[in-house]
Amino acid sequence: MSTIIKVDTNSKAARAFIAFVKTLPFAKIEELSIVEEPRAEYNAETKKAIEESRAGKTFKVKNSDELFEELGI
Repeated sequence: MSTIIKVDTNSKAARAFIAFVKTLPFAKIEELSIVEEPRAEYNAETKKAIEESRAGKTFKVKNSDELFEELGI
């Protein structure tokens, strides 16, 4: 029977724990590399909104009623 223990080795205590486990004759340490998943691209409408916001094409409203009025809703 095997048990897998995942340890985040960013802390001093975690590194000390790993060093201890390495001394045990029945324990086996396998280092894993972290692979980050690619970030999802924004859809076209969201990209356009971000560009407009960065270009200063925004407006301010005082409350939700004013927002709906500006949007024509």
